[in-house]
Amino acid sequence: MRALLVIPSIDISQGRVVKLVHGVKGTGIVLKQSPVEVAREWAARGARRIHVVDIDGAMLGRPVNHHVIKDIASNVKVPLQAGGGIRSVADCLNLACSGVQWIILGTKAVTSIDFLERVVSALGSSRIIVAIDSKRGRVAVNGWRSTLDIDPCRVARSLDDLGLDLHALLYTCVDVEGTLSGVCIKSVERLTTTTSIPLIYAGGVSSIEDIRLLKKLGVYGVVLGMALYTGRLRLEEAISVAEA
Repeated sequence: MRALLVIPSIDISQGRVVKLVHGVKGTGIVLKQSPVEVAREWAARGARRIHVVDIDGAMLGRPVNHHVIKDIASNVKVPLQAGGGIRSVADCLNLACSGVQWIILGTKAVTSIDFLERVVSALGSSRIIVAIDSKRGRVAVNGWRSTLDIDPCRVARSLDDLGLDLHALLYTCVDVEGTLSGVCIKSVERLTTTTSIPLIYAGGVSSIEDIRLLKKLGVYGVVLGMALYTGRLRLEEAISVAEA
């Protein structure tokens, strides 16, 4: 059984670290520490990679907190996967040149294959993660505020058929995001049998058993947010179990 990559998350809104419920502003928690301070803590506690998202950018459809992401990249040695509000090749290159190792593409990549192919041409497929967000069984876009009448597995299959050799797919189950209510098992099972692209899962993870289950299902990575920030999970223990 291969190791599972545990990735602590840093979601940024108005320059601060937040953890939202279902991605809805005004819910969840706001941290006192700066994004760089939080990133340094995760690095010190053994993180192999950190997940950073410009929440405001995702909602507005343009980069808003990318300067904060750059600040993290220049102050922390742990590699970053980052996104939020990326709508152009220039946005991708800007982050990549600032030290972000993997670029996360969401709405634009899901709705425009041409855009995805142009980004791959500019950066190389090994640095691209495509986010597939699911809300009530449909693909969620524009900061999860709207949905397309498309099954997430259909998108995963289409991306697989393109043969772009992407670094990974990031699947977020918005229905349980920030709720600590457990993993969307059926969705994960469907996706792992639909695509050969490595899968990173996010949403609802709350226990070591969730970590074990995702590892058993052959998932490549798991993004941890609310469980870490509320103390339900310790990063060190999650990594130990995931890599055993």
